[in-house]
Amino acid sequence: MKKNLLPFCAALLIAGSTIFAQSSAPANKKAVEAMTNGRFADAIAILDKDIRDEKNLFASYLLRADIKRMTGDFPGSFADLNSAIEIKPEDGSLYERRAELTMITRRDMKAMLADLDRAITYGIKHERIFVQRGSARASTGDLDGAISDYQNAVGMRPNYAAAYIGLAGTYRQRGDDEAAVKVLEEFISGIENSSSTPKQVEGKATVTTNVDLPAVSGSDLKRGQQTVIMVTQTAADGPPSPDQMRAMTERMEQSKNTALAYITLADLLIKRSDLQRAMELVGKGIALDSTDFYGLDVRGRIKIKNGDLNGGIADLTRAITAFPPNPGPYLDRGIAYLMLGKDGEAQQDFDRYLEIAPRGKELLEKRIAQAKAEKQ
Repeated sequence: MKKNLLPFCAALLIAGSTIFAQSSAPANKKAVEAMTNGRFADAIAILDKDIRDEKNLFASYLLRADIKRMTGDFPGSFADLNSAIEIKPEDGSLYERRAELTMITRRDMKAMLADLDRAITYGIKHERIFVQRGSARASTGDLDGAISDYQNAVGMRPNYAAAYIGLAGTYRQRGDDEAAVKVLEEFISGIENSSSTPKQVEGKATVTTNVDLPAVSGSDLKRGQQTVIMVTQTAADGPPSPDQMRAMTERMEQSKNTALAYITLADLLIKRSDLQRAMELVGKGIALDSTDFYGLDVRGRIKIKNGDLNGGIADLTRAITAFPPNPGPYLDRGIAYLMLGKDGEAQQDFDRYLEIAPRGKELLEKRIAQAKAEKQ
């Protein structure tokens, strides 16, 4: 991502200009101008003075929290949000913003869940916040609560990709792959029959937050993990309006999560050995979002199952390059190398796999035994 471009935070993108809408005394115009022009230090200095002088405290704390979040000062942003909450404890948008900040920094999921509960209690009720709470509930083991939240989000916005991804992921977490397939088929059918389809994700850097749901089983390690993609900030050549940024963010999320729906369904269909349909779906997902390493991982495994070992290795290598910490592609690529008689390359991948996933030794031994049996 270009370093000189101005980042905008999710709180500004999603909640809109709450600084001005919720305070009778808006933040200092000079601070807003400085922020808009990318002069963050100047903006903070102006707000520091206003806060010392107890001038427009609520709006000043809120704007300073946003600027600190933009510049990576997450503890400072937390502190300013806490100060704003002390002034307006019944403002639900503040808890929503604090929950989003918790999500970005990977802090305590229970704390995030508590803030989302407060936000909803104080009137913040839209599909995005129910998806966020569904993710938090699933992460804390409340699968029934998560399913309820995702279903609420679907009811509010029937084509909302993030809600279907989360719902399918929760069913997978419960071990109900059939329900997950049904959910994703329903979403994809609706998208493909709609006059409005997501546009291809542009091939440039996009900063997102992946809200992870726990793996389906211990043996699957990262492979069974689902992710709801929430775009937390993006870059722009100039300072668009909050409404423009909100629309851009929603389009990006919808496109990336739609691609993820295709890819996740393809992954599920591998288990059914429906490889032709799986290849068709993963191709659509990759075409929509070529930046998704999960799609390359899935397509690589399909190719290997179809006997295209070299093609599978190529895709898995690209997946590894895109996201080296993911253990699954090392295991699958190692098996493909083993099938080709490239024992040295295979062992290197197996060693790397165990470095990342030390609990995967039993699965590794099982896969190696299966591969050797197939070669005989």
